[in-house]
Amino acid sequence: MRFFEQLARRSSEIDSLVCVGLDPDFRKRRIEDVAAFNRAIIEATTPYAACYKPNIAFYEQFGLPGLRALEATLAAIPRASRSSATLSAAISVTPPRPTPAPCSNSGASAPSP
Repeated sequence: MRFFEQLARRSSEIDSLVCVGLDPDFRKRRIEDVAAFNRAIIEATTPYAACYKPNIAFYEQFGLPGLRALEATLAAIPRASRSSATLSAAISVTPPRPTPAPCSNSGASAPSP
């Protein structure tokens, strides 16, 4: 089943469109405490959340300890929402903008070689 099909099914099952962002503020929590904090959020919101969205950039800035916290966070997400969360973690970085078309100088021509 594809991502949006899984998300639609989960949303329909619990009659909710809630997506819980798991973007820790490392000014308030030590990296070692993040997974436990996220687990508490996940446990409290499971009945209401259609999916979870950890933003990988918040975790990878702390290298391996941050990625371990992300891994523990993903493991804490209930199976019904897990595929949504995993994909959200992978795509949460803003995609690049398309390259704009070159500007044309109105009336100006390029110099001859």
